[in-house]
Amino acid sequence: MFPPRDEARDEQGNSGLSWRVHILPFVEGKKLYEQFHLDEPWDSPHNRTLIEKIPKAYQGQQYGVPRGHTTFLAPAGEDTVFGGRKATTFRDITDGTSNTVALVEVKPELAVPWTAPQDYLFDPAAPGRGLGAGPDGRFLAGLADGSVNLFRADVAPQLLLRLFRKSDGQVVDWNELR
Repeated sequence: MFPPRDEARDEQGNSGLSWRVHILPFVEGKKLYEQFHLDEPWDSPHNRTLIEKIPKAYQGQQYGVPRGHTTFLAPAGEDTVFGGRKATTFRDITDGTSNTVALVEVKPELAVPWTAPQDYLFDPAAPGRGLGAGPDGRFLAGLADGSVNLFRADVAPQLLLRLFRKSDGQVVDWNELR
């Protein structure tokens, strides 16, 4: 199961913690996870002190990213793995977990505090605009099956949308991606 993008809010409507915090126990970060006040917003006085403890898994290789920020974001939009207010199960990913992007690396200027429930709010007309393509013109993507791939950032927008959406029924042509 994939946690929702914005799982908790307090009585004032302040945003809870990122899915990146909620998966810590599954990415060798249980001790750090236990330090969070899960009933407080990501930027509460206590939780804010943990931003500097960003796990290596969330640190990108790009220059210009402030300490405690990450460029590893989830595409967030209609029919995406982390796009809703409720958890996504594997059963919800009807296009197949190996055909669905769950995470992407974005440009440094789109980096967010790793604990914040902020992700890649892409433009459906140009979903690749904010992706952090390397010198080879490809971007890093984590698929819902747990695999990691490099895809061409200049692929047609409709192809990227097929990858970002979990249950649109559209076939992915892998030859166009590499």
